[in-house]
Amino acid sequence: MPWQKFVGLLCFLSLLLFFNTCTFEMEIPEYSLVLSGTVIYNSTNSVDVTYKFTAEEPSHRCRYSLNKAGIADPLDADTVVKEAGIVHTYTYTHPGPMDDGIYNFNLVVQADKSGEIVDLGFLDKTFEFYVDGSDPADPIPSPNPVGARYVGPLSVIVTHDEWTNPEGSPVQVYYEVDGSPPGLNPILYTGTPIELAASPTGHELWLLAEDEAGNSNGYGVIRNYSFMCIESALETEEQVPWVFIDDTDGLFIVQITGYGFDVETPATVKFNDVDGDELVSSVFPDYTDTQFRLIVDLRALVSGGNGVVNPGMGTITLTNNDPNIVVDTIGFEIKSP
Repeated sequence: MPWQKFVGLLCFLSLLLFFNTCTFEMEIPEYSLVLSGTVIYNSTNSVDVTYKFTAEEPSHRCRYSLNKAGIADPLDADTVVKEAGIVHTYTYTHPGPMDDGIYNFNLVVQADKSGEIVDLGFLDKTFEFYVDGSDPADPIPSPNPVGARYVGPLSVIVTHDEWTNPEGSPVQVYYEVDGSPPGLNPILYTGTPIELAASPTGHELWLLAEDEAGNSNGYGVIRNYSFMCIESALETEEQVPWVFIDDTDGLFIVQITGYGFDVETPATVKFNDVDGDELVSSVFPDYTDTQFRLIVDLRALVSGGNGVVNPGMGTITLTNNDPNIVVDTIGFEIKSP
């Protein structure tokens, strides 16, 4: 073929393609299935789950079932034809209140494949929800103040049985310190210790457990924290926090004030010098829960330490024995001449 004819043929084919261009569009269906609803119900006999799917056909058969976890027989099951692309609502009504526990609503979109109805595995989803009509137990503070007294400040940690052994809907704990009335301004407990300063009047800790289903431990519980504290120790004549080791008669009286002292047992009081020698001392009988007088004899034999009274910062120790053993101390100096 002469080259002139070959070039002419190429031009003709180019024009033919230009004037006869065709566009082919292939629509690929999008597939999706979405289930949604209330995750946690209080005691109920009716539940709703909404669903929406997109598939190849305008409508499809859908197979569903509702089961309580761990039980094979469904509470409800059926096959229905539903339109694609719109939201549908499944509603189940039980003859009475549903038992507490986990439930699963399963939905599978089906299709006709050569005359056989088959499940579309990629359009198979389960929605899990919980029915919880039980009140949560009381929160547990640590330390738990029942019948106890403390030396402040005190850090209180709160736990709940359902945090370590989950059962039902998640539980949150709210607290308030010295509320009037309790619970008026609740604070969500997040794990940070609740700090209680020592106080002669103590503190009232209100605790409420509430789950996401709306159940609670009633109006909450109150735990009362009482404290013991030595606030001051002064020699009675000079009203100073020390004595001289060479006092003529070797006897002196220390006035100790504070609050929460055990008057029933009564409390145990000791006075030790700087290196641990325990001085001979006794308590006046006019002992109260806020003050007592301690008689100390510097001439008497001491026990422990190096066997003699030494100058320096000594320690007065008070031990409550009732309602529980709790100890507080305060420094008291013995001076050289």
